[in-house]
Amino acid sequence: MFLPSHVSPFPRTLHTKFFYSIINFSKIYKEIIMKVAGVIVEYNPFHNGHLYHLEKTRKLSGADAVIALMSGDFVQRGTPAFLSKYLRTSMALEAGADLVIQLPLPCATGSAEFFAEGGISLFNALGCVDVLSFGSESGDLAALSSLARTLAEEPDAYRHLLSSYVKEGNSFPKARQLALRDYLKEGDQTPCLLSSPNNILGIEYLKALFRSNSSILPLTIAREGAGYHQLEEVDGFGSATSIRMQLSGDDAPNFSRICRQMPSFAFRMLQSQFHLQYPVAFEDFSPALRYRLLQETEESLCRYRDITPDLARRILNHLDAYDTLEAFCALLHSKEMTLGRIRRCLLAVLLGITREETDMVKKEPPYARVLGVKKGSAPVLSLLNKTSSIPVLSRLSQADSLTETGKKLLEKEIFASNLYGSVIQQKYGTPYLSEYKRPLLH
Repeated sequence: MFLPSHVSPFPRTLHTKFFYSIINFSKIYKEIIMKVAGVIVEYNPFHNGHLYHLEKTRKLSGADAVIALMSGDFVQRGTPAFLSKYLRTSMALEAGADLVIQLPLPCATGSAEFFAEGGISLFNALGCVDVLSFGSESGDLAALSSLARTLAEEPDAYRHLLSSYVKEGNSFPKARQLALRDYLKEGDQTPCLLSSPNNILGIEYLKALFRSNSSILPLTIAREGAGYHQLEEVDGFGSATSIRMQLSGDDAPNFSRICRQMPSFAFRMLQSQFHLQYPVAFEDFSPALRYRLLQETEESLCRYRDITPDLARRILNHLDAYDTLEAFCALLHSKEMTLGRIRRCLLAVLLGITREETDMVKKEPPYARVLGVKKGSAPVLSLLNKTSSIPVLSRLSQADSLTETGKKLLEKEIFASNLYGSVIQQKYGTPYLSEYKRPLLH
């Protein structure tokens, strides 16, 4: 008996089951062989250099997917992000990131060491990241790894040198630079490597990989164009610092100049939200911070991350001279404590970030919160749900599965984002959505 070509010889139900089993097998096979690269970022804002790094990461690593672990609404400089995490997530997805996950608040706003440890700890917990890609000024993985291994192992001779330089009154970053130079006997190379922001962060990533015995392989990509703090545009590459400064002044921004430094899709988002969602500055949070500080004692201040008894006393002694936030930071500044560290300490008070929380999160993050998934990249999220040793939250309604520690951290992160949104509403009149009403971005 011959059947028409459009008629299956199998019963319809059997044919359908067979068809879907083939599809499911294909999905599982893709997940098994998928190579994943991770990047730890701020995108504050996203510019041509970030696009270059993403494209190079995918090409050089051979990755099928790239996961961006991104700071939320407050960043490592100890300030609010210039653009909201949702606007930056949209830029990252448009640029080709398959998944954007929020870097936990205590790590995103901590020192370079905390920032890196928290990021590596979370990538280790996800269980599917094969390669960590980071930008550096040097592009020399061997040289950066040599410094990182020394810092990870802390030989006695190095620790003695570090202690002696700290006792001489040097700030910790300077003392570390001098101690490494003397220990490794590499002359001028060490100060050069340790004086560039991306090199420093890269060394911290490598150190965290060594200390955690991670199976993730490092990949560094030499930074192109303008340096991290450089204000001039170089061959179409401008720094995030430069873009922020151009948009923060009293004069009307030169959008024709800025558009050359950003991918067209990111620039369109940036331009459309000017004076609607940004710029956001630390000074916008000054009344809230002063209110918090007026409630504190020396003992209570020392609960917050990185605040020493000496700094706590100086904060309280200078509180009656509090005028602007930046002026207050300058009052607290000393040779031993950088302005960046002071900002991070004050931000910890504002957001209630304690030492205990930071230590816990950088060792073992209680969850991974997904902010966005690129269209067509659902298999990456599916892979995460299978390999991750911690809960993966793509909706806040999933928070019931968290431990009490996880729930407390999530509450703090929700507070931080709602505070950020309320400042935007007060400054520009733009209504903000509560974190509980925010959809997953695509």
